[in-house]
Amino acid sequence: MVKKLLQSFGFRSAETKSRQLRERLEFAVQQNLGQRESRTNRTHQ
Repeated sequence: MVKKLLQSFGFRSAETKSRQLRERLEFAVQQNLGQRESRTNRTHQ
């Protein structure tokens, strides 16, 4: 019983960690894309 609870809790915490990492990665990628776009716009002008 206790082992099952610990397992489910560990799985949940790992899930939230991976979600946070994924969100952080997506945010960084979006920032990079935005910087690249603004850079190309500057060079074209």
